[in-house]
Amino acid sequence: MTVEAFPPASPPPGPSARWVNSTASLTLTGTLTDVPGLTMTLALAGTYLVVCFFDFDINATGQVGIGKLLVGGTQQTGEVHWINVNGRVTCGQQWVVAVAANTVIKMQASGGSGTIDSVHSTLTATGPF
Repeated sequence: MTVEAFPPASPPPGPSARWVNSTASLTLTGTLTDVPGLTMTLALAGTYLVVCFFDFDINATGQVGIGKLLVGGTQQTGEVHWINVNGRVTCGQQWVVAVAANTVIKMQASGGSGTIDSVHSTLTATGPF
């Protein structure tokens, strides 16, 4: 397996890992919103292990941060949740997805009072297997 920054000049042979970092912080609202930078196109068809980490900073009592994966525009089951009385955490989730060539995957988030930090939020796809 090879590991390289996304996007590679050309897809390497065999399974590889591709990752992106958030490019800007996102203020959480009640509406699911694309997390800046946490989008990639999977050039090759196949099965991938997708892992994401959200750096939630919740700044009000009883608020929640929710993160979701979209594959080709379809929300996947399994979410990232963080509920806290003011606090920050980096929490993650993983999925196994089968995709056609050139499928776009992306992370969205919503919540109450808080942000998704741009420094520690990542999206990784390893495959195809």
